[in-house]
Amino acid sequence: MSARKIALPLLLLTGTLAGCGGEPEANNATAVAEPDANISQNTADNASDNAPRNATTPAATEQAIPAAFQGRWSRSAATCGKPGDDMRLAISGDSLIFYESVGKVTSVKTVSPGHIEVRADYNGEGDRWSDVTSLLLSEDGQTLTIGEVKRVRCA
Repeated sequence: MSARKIALPLLLLTGTLAGCGGEPEANNATAVAEPDANISQNTADNASDNAPRNATTPAATEQAIPAAFQGRWSRSAATCGKPGDDMRLAISGDSLIFYESVGKVTSVKTVSPGHIEVRADYNGEGDRWSDVTSLLLSEDGQTLTIGEVKRVRCA
């Protein structure tokens, strides 16, 4: 879009807004502009201060699912490895393999210890989609909760 096409609507909008509340005070215009300039400067000066300290800090983003979450999971120990187990889930560093769909991991966000959010591109039952899945691991590492569904680690 050309600058001329953008300038006219902005000019009209400015004129409309100026007519709505009377003359703006000179100090208000300056007060609004100054914080933005300071924020930009502070952001540039402190960018390294805002970076994660290491990959294990909460809210860090990785490419692979941590080893603690990897393995085979099912509804119960009795259903592990049984044919037709529609609750089975196999997790590797780069994929989530459910009963009828496979998710290829694109990113992993550590929310807190034992809690990650996995963004993946899925393929299953003739469809393709992307989704973010929240995985919560029990303290003993034997129970995995996804939403309201709990699975146990298969031996």
